[in-house]
Amino acid sequence: MKFFIIGVFVCCLITELKAQEFTKLSLFGSVSDTHYANGISVADYDADGDLDIFIVARNSFDKLDPKTWNRLYENRVGTFVDVTQKSGLHAMQYSANGKILREGIKMGAGWGDYDNDGYPDLFLTNQGKDQLWHNMGNGTFENVTDIAGVAGPEERYSSSILWWDYDNDGDLDLYVSSWEGGGNGLYRNDGGHNFADVSEASGLANIDGSTWTSIPLDVNKDGWQDIYLVNDFQNNLFYLNMSDGHFEDATGKYNLYDSGNGMGVDICDFNNDGNFDIYLTNISQLRKNPFFINTGGTFANKSRELGVDDAKWGWACRFIDFDHDMDEDLYVVNQEFFNDGVQEYNRFYELTGGKFKDNSVLYGLDNVTDSRTMEVFDYNTDGDLDIILGNWGEEVLIFDNQSQNKKNWIQIKLEGTVSNKNAFGTVIRIKTPDDVYQHRLYHGINFLGQSIKPIHFGLARNKKIDELTLFWPSGKVEKIYDVSANQLIKFKEGEQEEVFGEAYGTDDNNIVTSLDQLSYSSGAQLDLQIFPNPFTDNSTLRLYLPKPGNAQLKIHDTLGRKIYQKNFSIKTSNIDINWPENLIPGAGTFFCQVITEGGRIVKKVLKR
Repeated sequence: MKFFIIGVFVCCLITELKAQEFTKLSLFGSVSDTHYANGISVADYDADGDLDIFIVARNSFDKLDPKTWNRLYENRVGTFVDVTQKSGLHAMQYSANGKILREGIKMGAGWGDYDNDGYPDLFLTNQGKDQLWHNMGNGTFENVTDIAGVAGPEERYSSSILWWDYDNDGDLDLYVSSWEGGGNGLYRNDGGHNFADVSEASGLANIDGSTWTSIPLDVNKDGWQDIYLVNDFQNNLFYLNMSDGHFEDATGKYNLYDSGNGMGVDICDFNNDGNFDIYLTNISQLRKNPFFINTGGTFANKSRELGVDDAKWGWACRFIDFDHDMDEDLYVVNQEFFNDGVQEYNRFYELTGGKFKDNSVLYGLDNVTDSRTMEVFDYNTDGDLDIILGNWGEEVLIFDNQSQNKKNWIQIKLEGTVSNKNAFGTVIRIKTPDDVYQHRLYHGINFLGQSIKPIHFGLARNKKIDELTLFWPSGKVEKIYDVSANQLIKFKEGEQEEVFGEAYGTDDNNIVTSLDQLSYSSGAQLDLQIFPNPFTDNSTLRLYLPKPGNAQLKIHDTLGRKIYQKNFSIKTSNIDINWPENLIPGAGTFFCQVITEGGRIVKKVLKR
């Protein structure tokens, strides 16, 4: 098999509409080896600063048929080189062994640095045994599936991949969605190449389910990632992370039931209130697409009111601020037709005036393609988000964002240290000089894929960010001020100003996150003394106030979780508070936070 050096060039399909914002590009020209694509994911696999592309071919591998090869393309500043053989990913590609092709034999691809060595590893799902490829850091990959124990059962028809740190131990665990047979798989990362199958013990096996995609979000803001399962033929399910390795079904509690043919899903903060909203695709001819708006305590489906309920036979979907106007627009890709034989085009919904408008034709994104998957990323490093589209029967396409209305922007690359290296699960909040907040939840999930890429914000006319706050998965909260626009900037956990008592939602005092700084005080004459410290059985917290009033005590563990809270009405200038009996048995480090009208103070205490 020879190498292909592919120059990206503009195809001749340019609409006469002068307002067109996207230009269709072909990776391969008239003869393509990517006519039958399932999963598409991007990551900087070689750590050279740009985003490379992995494309899954849906058909069973045949070394003599180029259209059946999964392929890795190295990005060389907008030009792509096929490095599949050079990387070693051509070996041991999956063969069906007589299985029947339904939605594909080879399904998804998810990037995640499970050993925190700085090089993203690759998990591939199949109709049968899955595969884990370890990035060796020298441009090659090694198949470690058997060593890691993550192949899964032969009867599993695996679909999407989720790398996440569900147990908050600083490395990425693996959750594999199953569309049919064998149930979903949760594999706990125990270090090295060692994973433990905890599917049943966790409550997430979903044995009788039919899951296309799974996506994490911390709905109750307790510092632990919950999970939403998007299911075909049955109700979607939402599970709360109970922080002890177990998950509980809370679908009804949060009003997240939907019994359509769920497939793709994405998360945004539609109204910039710090509560993340969920959009998912169905076959809207049977059941409309829901858009669950997070009201802070539960969710309400507002898809019809917002104009995004009828996206037809939708598969992958992504929110994208294509013109940097600080609104997240929505792109949904479609299967060509439903049972009536009517061909449907992909939908691009522009958010304007608080509602979404179908501007697919206007922006040149109304392609009639049998599309399953897509991703948005800045393929040519020019600061805006482009779209890559995978199809059945047509080559993979890139839609180059050439918007004439682009404004200022910023892209943020994260590196975890206490958190997982990819920083999956981080919440980023920015505040611009015009007093507008924006929030992003970094997860990388897409239908049949997961990507590692910078987080993108449009900034409109703002030439800087007044305040950028990073809520790391470890519980650390760090803040950066006066960040200039129009740049890709990297932040490493632990290198910024650490702050206390801030959360990205409405309860701004729920999380204390410093593992290093011993005390912080905002308020004159406010003091907290702890003695003895360290202690074995009991300790006294003596609080000195500038004046009588109300106070609140919160105690947090080192992961930032609130484990105790009590309110006090103090009539004198000081009060002694005993360490809560039987709070947590055994030794540990804790943060004691006292909040008053005059300020806030935090002290660290060690129990032996």
